[in-house]
Amino acid sequence: MQSRDSAAFADTATQLCMRLLEDGEPRVRLAVGRCLGALAARRGLAAWEAVRGAVLGSIERCWVRAGSACCRIVCGPSPARPSKSLAPDFLSELLLHR
Repeated sequence: MQSRDSAAFADTATQLCMRLLEDGEPRVRLAVGRCLGALAARRGLAAWEAVRGAVLGSIERCWVRAGSACCRIVCGPSPARPSKSLAPDFLSELLLHR
């Protein structure tokens, strides 16, 4: 029973993350990245494959190249970078600074 409950919880968490992927609040996007990272750590490659299209699509829609050295963010504000002690993982970093 616990395995089924865990899978149901992971599915619900993934659905919630997809709804909040492009939230206007940077802290929410950071939390989404951390949650997706935790799900991928627990569920493996299948977790990434389930969200890959949405995550990559969000990055394509929300990042606009403004020149060779920088990008402009169009989906929401970008917060100040977190301190090194709170540095997010790769996916969180993408979602935070899109």
